[in-house]
Amino acid sequence: MAAAEAAIIFFVPDVLARLVGLGAEIAFLLIFPVLMENQFNEWQAARPDVPPYSGWRSIGWGFVGSAVFLIISFLVFVGLATLLPAHQ
Repeated sequence: MAAAEAAIIFFVPDVLARLVGLGAEIAFLLIFPVLMENQFNEWQAARPDVPPYSGWRSIGWGFVGSAVFLIISFLVFVGLATLLPAHQ
């Protein structure tokens, strides 16, 4: 989703890019917590005897996710750069 948002922001004018980014952040704050809460409740119902891990134990996955995001963003922009001519 973030790579798609970055690609959309790449194509819109700067003034609209700020609005698109702000709108996406608001949408993400409203949508993702609901999805995560539902998935967590399903997980917890399926495993009532297993306590959830501490968030601190998951910080390594945050670093992995950040690295994967950077790689995907780089590949998207390399693809865009090869498809679109450079302005001089």
